[in-house]
Amino acid sequence: MNVLLLKNFSVEVERKVRSKALEMSVEAGEICALVGKNGSGKSSLLSGIVTLPGYVSTGECICLGTNTEETALDEKARAGVMYIGQKQPEIEGLSLIQLLYGMYKRTTERPMSIIEYKDSLTEKLQKYSLKTELLLRPLGVGLSGGEKKQTELITLVASSPKLALIDEIDSGVDIDTLENIAMVIRDLQEQGTGILIVSHNLELIQKINPTKIYLAEEGIVSYYGTDADLETLKENGFVSE
Repeated sequence: MNVLLLKNFSVEVERKVRSKALEMSVEAGEICALVGKNGSGKSSLLSGIVTLPGYVSTGECICLGTNTEETALDEKARAGVMYIGQKQPEIEGLSLIQLLYGMYKRTTERPMSIIEYKDSLTEKLQKYSLKTELLLRPLGVGLSGGEKKQTELITLVASSPKLALIDEIDSGVDIDTLENIAMVIRDLQEQGTGILIVSHNLELIQKINPTKIYLAEEGIVSYYGTDADLETLKENGFVSE
């Protein structure tokens, strides 16, 4: 079953087309990688799918069975869409656990208490050696680059989305964090999450073993191949070690 389907889907910013996907699909429990050089339209495509402010889309975008143009951003999140962008917001006075618990309550008829929720989430996070003290920190405030990546992983683990759109979560991380990212993505796949991940990192793509690879080139996104074609991507400069 498709959790994301694009056909002749274009994304404009300030009346200029930044990205266009002629056809793209992500199925439940499938990992798809989106690669390409900087400025080729990868981030714009994800931003258009979730309809971030300033991104105007045309064409067909069916997300979890619903046309995205007819669905508000918060409704997409409530339905099970998780977007991890390159820039994490900084919000004083709102801790990560408060945000995650609020998300959880909006999707659960009989929610547990915040203390029970925190204990349950802490147990899940131990598998990935993630810093559980980040749950009590203000969202994005005063965090190092590595800590911000950890909060993004915590968010993915906590939300267990139906569709995850992930934009360069591997940027600038060390080898241990890279392994954690791969582990979280593989576990989400096993849970049935459909995943579209933007990455330049050949090692991460090899670790997550995508079933489909899409290539963004000069604003056009098209099907490229499978993980068997990664070496040609490297030779053409679309991914790096």
